[in-house]
Amino acid sequence: MVIQSAHVAVFTDVHIFRGIVLTGRRRVSDMLNDSMSQYIELEDVQVYSVLRPTRSVREMASAYVSKRNCLFVAVLREEFKDPLARFFAYVERVAWPGILYVGAYEIHGTLFFKTKQESKGPLVRPGESFLPVAKALVYSMLNPRVQVRAPVVLVRDGTFSAFFYEEAQ
Repeated sequence: MVIQSAHVAVFTDVHIFRGIVLTGRRRVSDMLNDSMSQYIELEDVQVYSVLRPTRSVREMASAYVSKRNCLFVAVLREEFKDPLARFFAYVERVAWPGILYVGAYEIHGTLFFKTKQESKGPLVRPGESFLPVAKALVYSMLNPRVQVRAPVVLVRDGTFSAFFYEEAQ
């Protein structure tokens, strides 16, 4: 089996869990959307408070974070042992720059929709509960020192209160 891993930051209401997810041949989104598990397992974990993000409040060899309590997961870096492995194998047809408002966070990046005529909300396919935002920049409204840039942020459906997108002219 080819092991691949991803360095992630898991955001909850008051904590940020930074660690490594061993994904095997799966994508991080596949693991988050897997209904067989209610938790995501992290290794080499550092826990931060959203209010004091510059200093870790705890370090652990491993931790299990409840998917229900995840607001979003920033995929910071991936390590592939298999050159054919890709995080994003599927590319949506319609993508626009936009913003998701998730609790006390703004997530700027590329949002994906089904079609131009059906842009009633960011795309979550049947059976999935985490939606992707590509080329993401995360800002905290509670603490301006919390800013995260990530190739992909996976936002749990139902956590965002509003979204904005800008159609190309």
